[in-house]
Amino acid sequence: MTAMLRIFFAAALLAFAAAAPARGEGALAVAIPDEGMHKGFAYGWKLHASKPEDARKEALQLCHETAAKNKVPAGKCKIVEVFKKSCVAVALDKKGAWAGWGVGGDEKTAKARAIRQCKVGGSACAVAESDCDK
Repeated sequence: MTAMLRIFFAAALLAFAAAAPARGEGALAVAIPDEGMHKGFAYGWKLHASKPEDARKEALQLCHETAAKNKVPAGKCKIVEVFKKSCVAVALDKKGAWAGWGVGGDEKTAKARAIRQCKVGGSACAVAESDCDK
């Protein structure tokens, strides 16, 4: 490859990187019916958003979708965590009567927090889902 061609590709990569939005914003929304978690639970999260507002909006939308599937009032979806470049996890108990969530600087911490919160009212809690924005 010629030097001129290498310079062109390097300049193109720099321009692309500069044009790409900064990522790393995240949010977690959960929905719990008035009767308690034993009557249902829904959640949604967004990672890799360019702005906190976008993360909140998309997390709520995902929570609304999950709430409809789980027969939980979508109006119960609330943002419970807003974070940046972190991991998130949700744990559910074996009986489906309790849940917990956690955010942490790494996946292990997020999972441990989710399980710890789940065990407050549940038994045989296990991580149902987790993800990281690093």
